[in-house]
Amino acid sequence: MAEVELEIEEAPARGTVAWLLAQPKVEHAGEEVPSCHRIPSDAILCPPDERPHCRVIEADGARCRAMAIKALGLCTGHAGGGGTADLTAMRARSAEVRAELKLTRQMLGIGPRRNGNPRAAARLLAAQRASELAAAIVSGPLDAELGPIERQRAALAVLDATFPLQPGTVEIELSDPEGMTWEDMERVAASLLG
Repeated sequence: MAEVELEIEEAPARGTVAWLLAQPKVEHAGEEVPSCHRIPSDAILCPPDERPHCRVIEADGARCRAMAIKALGLCTGHAGGGGTADLTAMRARSAEVRAELKLTRQMLGIGPRRNGNPRAAARLLAAQRASELAAAIVSGPLDAELGPIERQRAALAVLDATFPLQPGTVEIELSDPEGMTWEDMERVAASLLG
């Protein structure tokens, strides 16, 4: 018996151009558009022209500046594409992302006259993910399959990163250094070390 290969044709993903072209058409302003369109009821469609922009003209007379899908003459948004049916949730998420970007730009000092610094961006990202970084620094070397010498080096690197040695200089003035015994010197040294 011969093997038969079956080709399963998948439906196009929601919001894609192929999906938009497969949608049933309805009439809007005397033209056929996909039934899922998002053209405002008070908007009109300008006649097709050589411009590559969407043909939707809003009630205030402004033409949509988004690039049009050639087969439809509409941008993805006005044609009803873009992968979401819940525009309110999409707008709310967009507002969150814009607010987050604004805060990031302010923290990095990015503005009209100043560019961002890659080190500042790295510091900001490190601060946002501090607990993950700490876990990777401390737990990573200890949980890894390392030999005793590599594990010791990793532990020392973690200690150097978390508790770096601070060099310091101490000056002591003693009134009678020749009159001190070894125990007196040890006591003074212990008091300086805390």
